[in-house]
Amino acid sequence: MTQIKSHKERKTKKSKAKACLFATLSTTIFTRIMSLKFVKDVWDYLKEEYAGDERIRGMQSLNLIREFELHRMKDSETIKEY
Repeated sequence: MTQIKSHKERKTKKSKAKACLFATLSTTIFTRIMSLKFVKDVWDYLKEEYAGDERIRGMQSLNLIREFELHRMKDSETIKEY
């Protein structure tokens, strides 16, 4: 009986963890991982995709800086729209 209860609790925790991960992701990322069945698989995918090594993190930082610097308000936009 204890094993059944423990199994149900683990299953509930895994479902909650998966729901939390899915709730925090953008639609683009969610579509990449929605087919993964296990929470561990989702976590490993995200870790591999976004952690990277030092070189990859440096490149990601440079890309973000470049994207920020290129971001400009259009002449037709108001401040509120921007």
